[in-house]
Amino acid sequence: MKFAKECKDKKLRSFSLYKTKKELSEVLRKYGIDSNKITKILLFELESVKIDDEDEELKQCITEIKYMQSKIDSLRQRITELEFRNAEPIKQMMEENNRYDARLETRILKLEQDQSERESKKNRKFRNRCIQIAKEILNEEPIIKYHPPFLNGLELDAFFQKC
Repeated sequence: MKFAKECKDKKLRSFSLYKTKKELSEVLRKYGIDSNKITKILLFELESVKIDDEDEELKQCITEIKYMQSKIDSLRQRITELEFRNAEPIKQMMEENNRYDARLETRILKLEQDQSERESKKNRKFRNRCIQIAKEILNEEPIIKYHPPFLNGLELDAFFQKC
C-alpha cells in the first residue's frame, strides 16, 4: 500500500511524453478512458492478409531482394580479393618499417658510443694537461700516474659473459 502511494505521487520517467500523472489522466480522459482502470484498455489484434503467390508486387520484391543479395555476395567477394591483394604490400611495408627501426637503433647506439668516446678523450686530454702543469710547477714527476683503462672497459663485459 505504501509503495503504491509513493508511485502515485512520483513523476513518470523522463522518456514518457507526459511528465505527470495528471497530464496522462487528462489525455486518457479525453479519449474516454478512466485512468484508474487502465487495465480495461482493449488490446488490438493484427489482421493477417493473404498474399497471392502470383502477385506482381510480391514477385518484384523477391526479384529485387535476390538482385541485392547477389550484389552483396559479389561485393563480399571483391572485398576478399582486395584484402588478399593488399596483404602482401602491407607485409612488405611492415618489414621495411622494422628494418628502418633497426637501422635507427643502430645509429643511435653508435652515436652514443661516439659521444662517450669523445668525453673520455676530453677527460684524458684534461688529465694529461694537468700532469704537464704539475710537472712544470713542481719540477718533478707526479705521484699519481694516469693509465688508460685496459680494453676500454671491455674486460668487465667478458667477465660477465662467462658468469
